[in-house]
Amino acid sequence: MPLKLYWQMVAEVEAEREELQRCLAVTREASLLLATLSFEDMASEWAQRPNEWRRAILKRCTKSIVVEPVGKLAGVTPKGFRFDPERVRIEFVV
Repeated sequence: MPLKLYWQMVAEVEAEREELQRCLAVTREASLLLATLSFEDMASEWAQRPNEWRRAILKRCTKSIVVEPVGKLAGVTPKGFRFDPERVRIEFVV
């Protein structure tokens, strides 16, 4: 086999292997989200799971989560700033 043909075939095999690895990664991520659909009570499941699991779910479902800044005196209480959920903006992955 000519050396040029050998390296061409090696490149093709490597490209195919990389594509299969990408497909496996997507399948693993999808299986995590698919498992959440089978929960009877997602709220209680969410409360029981560790933060790492919650982060993994949010990472796959959201593009960004932004807490908008407050003004200098907006929402100030004697104990500090009060959390305002209206200032949270979530952009989901489509």
